[in-house]
Amino acid sequence: MARNERCFSAVRLLRRCSTTANSEKDTLGRWLKEWVAVPQVVAPEGTEPPTALSWLRRRGPALPESALHKLFRQQTVRVYDPATQRVGRVSKGRQLAPGATLLLPRAAVAAAASGREGAAPPGSDAASGGAGSAGSRGRALAGQQVQAWLAQLRSSLLHQEADFLAINKPAGLACQGGTGLALSLDCLMGEAFRDVPGVLASQLRLVHRLDKQTTGALLLAQNPDAAAWLAAAFKQGSLDGAGSSSSSSSGAAGRKAAHAAQPASIRKTYWAVVARGEEGEPGAALRTPGQLGGGRGWLPRSGCVRLAVPSSKETGEALPAETRYRVLHQGSHLAWLELRPSTGRKHQLRLHCAHGLGAPILGDSRYGQVRSGAQAAALATVQQAGGGAAAGRSEPPLFLHCRQLLVRRPGGRQAAVQVTAPLPAPWCALLEQQGWPLPPERSARPAAA
Repeated sequence: MARNERCFSAVRLLRRCSTTANSEKDTLGRWLKEWVAVPQVVAPEGTEPPTALSWLRRRGPALPESALHKLFRQQTVRVYDPATQRVGRVSKGRQLAPGATLLLPRAAVAAAASGREGAAPPGSDAASGGAGSAGSRGRALAGQQVQAWLAQLRSSLLHQEADFLAINKPAGLACQGGTGLALSLDCLMGEAFRDVPGVLASQLRLVHRLDKQTTGALLLAQNPDAAAWLAAAFKQGSLDGAGSSSSSSSGAAGRKAAHAAQPASIRKTYWAVVARGEEGEPGAALRTPGQLGGGRGWLPRSGCVRLAVPSSKETGEALPAETRYRVLHQGSHLAWLELRPSTGRKHQLRLHCAHGLGAPILGDSRYGQVRSGAQAAALATVQQAGGGAAAGRSEPPLFLHCRQLLVRRPGGRQAAVQVTAPLPAPWCALLEQQGWPLPPERSARPAAA
């Protein structure tokens, strides 16, 4: 009798499992007629669950970064939760449980993949504003601009390895597309590096950004796994000494465990030329006298700016931010700084220079101003030195340059890579004008242990 009861229980359990599996299959099956499923979420033991955006970057279709953000902005991304067997909307920052499945509308994926994200493609009649001869001239001009950018990007390659490319981003090119931006690094990088041996152009992913006018070292992930750990490394901050670890365990076993637990880290070093205030100028120095030292507009040799910056979201929230700085050279009107941000907030360095040091970055029309005739003359002189004339740009240069990235891979088993971005022509012209020494240029090398 007991044996029969156990048999009946086993049969009921099998039926329930079969019913659950069929229900899950039916739920997903209905959605998959018009939606694309991303592979199920997997979170290795000891790691945080991925966010919807990071998992989409890692395992979703190869789409431009701007297209991924647009899908979330339009609230078209869905997630299937196997625990509840329900499908619902998901935000880009939501962490996903193992086994969850992201769903994307097929039409939106097809439109983004073909470059039809709501903006007319460069060179089309719609983009050039007319038809006939005027449209032809517009298409020809757009085509010339595209080719100029592609050539500039191809010549900007600093370092290549299996996980990422490092490039020297030129001024005037936005990292991501948006309103009024027909061209961006995101939409050009696949074509620019398509013929580079060892590069799978369709897999290139943005993992961090520089402002449109900012130049310097920028990394492009070469595969989804690299995109995940690089994005996490940029997100966690850039603390000096990051990547070094200590362990209370002794011996080889302790060192092995410490290396295995060591996360990826990236240390960012920027150079900036800032416009110092004139002696006696009202409001020239926004810093409190004595707080950072250096009266009469002169900056102290080194220091740390801790100043909250507005969130990029429309919440009005202020986010903590920290930047360490060192004065490399200082003249009567300008100063050349080394900046090491410990956090990665939007416009952090520009705000910290303008409002934390009272010395806005030269050429920053948003947070600064030309304070003297000497500064105006310096800008006019260096603008003649280049700054991307090949691409048909005339904006004054912004003297903010990502000089160096120190990349430590997860686990710490491989040597760190130090990428150094050479200075663009306007920088070289300005340094010569100020009588400051030009630095020796090296692109990439293994970092010292």
